[in-house]
Amino acid sequence: GLGLYLARAIVEVHGGRIWADPKPDSGARICFSLPR
Repeated sequence: GLGLYLARAIVEVHGGRIWADPKPDSGARICFSLPR
């Protein structure tokens, strides 16, 4: 939804990456990493 769109925009502005880690039968975990 909109929250994921905003999270992606913020992470990418800071030079990071964001991805989904699918979990069978329980949706997906959203992960991100940012440079130091």
